[in-house]
Amino acid sequence: MAKRWAKERKEDEGELSDELFEEMLGTMLPIACAGEKCEKRGHLMFPGDSPYEGGIFMGNGWTSVAAVDHPAVNFLCPDCFQREVEQNHVTSKQRTTAHPPVPG
Repeated sequence: MAKRWAKERKEDEGELSDELFEEMLGTMLPIACAGEKCEKRGHLMFPGDSPYEGGIFMGNGWTSVAAVDHPAVNFLCPDCFQREVEQNHVTSKQRTTAHPPVPG
């Protein structure tokens, strides 16, 4: 994992407030499209400090979908996601599972 600054600082800006430091800090992860024969790459940004409640795709149209190997997720670029929707391989509707939910 790599820590990245959200914006460049000038040397004469002085010390950062805790609030500004927290806003600027984030973890960026490189991602690859899981589409067949697709070589597109992108980044997923987790803003702030851990623990993370969500992330931001750093490119328009990227999405994540539940993978066949639950509980994993796959990342798809906009073109591959559209292709998967057209082939009815992905949906935003909840699907029923063959396994009963695990109580917990």
